[in-house]
Amino acid sequence: MKDAANENLKRVYRAELATEQAAKALEAKEDRSFEEVRDGYSSLLKAYSKLLRETMIMTRLSDRSQHKLIKLQEELRHQNEVIKAKEGKLLELNRQLMEASVTDSLTGLKNRRFLTSFLTSELERLKRLYDRPYEKKDRVEGTLLFVLVDIDHFKRINDAYGHPAGDEVLRQFADIIEACCRTSDFAVRWGGEEFLLVCRDSHRGLGRLMAERLRENVLNHVFKLNDHLEIHCTCSIGFSYFPVTYRENRFLGLEEVVNLADQALYVAKKSGRNAWVGVIPNPSYAALGDEVPLELEMLRQLGYLDLITSLESPAQLVL
Repeated sequence: MKDAANENLKRVYRAELATEQAAKALEAKEDRSFEEVRDGYSSLLKAYSKLLRETMIMTRLSDRSQHKLIKLQEELRHQNEVIKAKEGKLLELNRQLMEASVTDSLTGLKNRRFLTSFLTSELERLKRLYDRPYEKKDRVEGTLLFVLVDIDHFKRINDAYGHPAGDEVLRQFADIIEACCRTSDFAVRWGGEEFLLVCRDSHRGLGRLMAERLRENVLNHVFKLNDHLEIHCTCSIGFSYFPVTYRENRFLGLEEVVNLADQALYVAKKSGRNAWVGVIPNPSYAALGDEVPLELEMLRQLGYLDLITSLESPAQLVL
């Protein structure tokens, strides 16, 4: 279509040039008769009339083509906007689906699936830190704190007030945990009434501070279950660090360190609840061999690990 229009335009230009040349030739002829002049100008008039008609046709065709082109451009622009809008909606929907897949629907906290993904990437980060020359600042940058928190006597709440009331306690409990988090921390609903707080780049004193803050905030919180019902709760906490130490013969993995925190939590519960217990290494821990089971009571008896607690004395701990 474009080639045909160009060919028509060239033909009009050629006819216009031929007419101009004929007019100049007639004007330059000296011995022309009246009849020749009349006939010549009559022919020129017809030629110019034809040129005018064809030029007008070409102009209309050009205007029509330009109008179509503008319309097509507008339609294309509209289609692009529609496509971009749909792409944006799809991206947002995909983001929401991804977020939902790693989020606990009841509390809004992250779930275990998110933790698995996080630990995979975090191990890569820590590996890069450990592979470079040892520096003092690595003691903070390369440390993860795992804090396991469990609501004391949660079954009694469900039995006494019903599961909707228990769900409300879980939601408010999650809010308390999130309020204690730093910007680099995150909380995971570990299962049931148990939660895991993960703190990146933690100094070795953060566990004690974080655990006590959680314990006190839960103890002092009034759980409003409805307009007429308010209750109080307590929690038990266990925590441990990854790596256990920076110089060690037996390197414990992330899951093993979380397991130590879980055992510490169990000790806090057996020791009366409303308490925290933290796992810290003794100097002899560096010599820990693979043959020793990762049982907190045995590791403590053998002098590899020690326990710190919010209780008045470690002697009150029941292992």
